[in-house]
Order: sequence, then structure tokens, then C-alpha cells
Amino acid sequence: WSSDVCSSDLWLGGLTGNAYVAYAFRDSQIDASTGAVSGQLNDLTVRLGVEGARWKAEAFVMNALNDEDPAVLTPASLSYQIMYPRRMGLMMSYNF
Repeated sequence: WSSDVCSSDLWLGGLTGNAYVAYAFRDSQIDASTGAVSGQLNDLTVRLGVEGARWKAEAFVMNALNDEDPAVLTPASLSYQIMYPRRMGLMMSYNF
């Protein structure tokens, strides 16, 4: 599921604002050959930004729920792999 909204209302002073939200879910899975069971995955991505005629700034959070259930289990080595840790950042661009 995802949604994207864009607005250039007067309260932004002629700038364009945008918001993006995406959510993905995967239930636990069983490996038929080993019987290992992975965890459920809940992935939420959020982006908020504003842009002018020549520039853009956008803040983002990926894996906003910080889901740490194992995406892959390896029973032989007793290890597991998570989707990816929560990541946050700011992207800025300018058109010359």
C-alpha cells in the first residue's frame, strides 16, 4: 500500500509540498526443507518534502517501525538476517 500527496497551497508561500507513505507486510514463512520459520515483516516508509522552482528538500524514514523480525533464518549456523535497520535522512537537490 502506498499514497502520494502533493500540494502548492498559499500557506506554503508558493512552494510545493509533498508527502509519501508506503507500507508493506509479509507474513512469516516456513522453509520446507529445513522447517525454519522467518518472522513477519512490517515495512513503513515515510517521506515529507518541499520544493521551489529550482530546489527540493525531502526528509525520509525507511523501516520507520524498526522491524527487526528475521527476514531469513539459517538454522545450521543459528543466524538470521533482518530486512534493514531504521534509516533516516535528508535529501536536497538544486537544479542549475
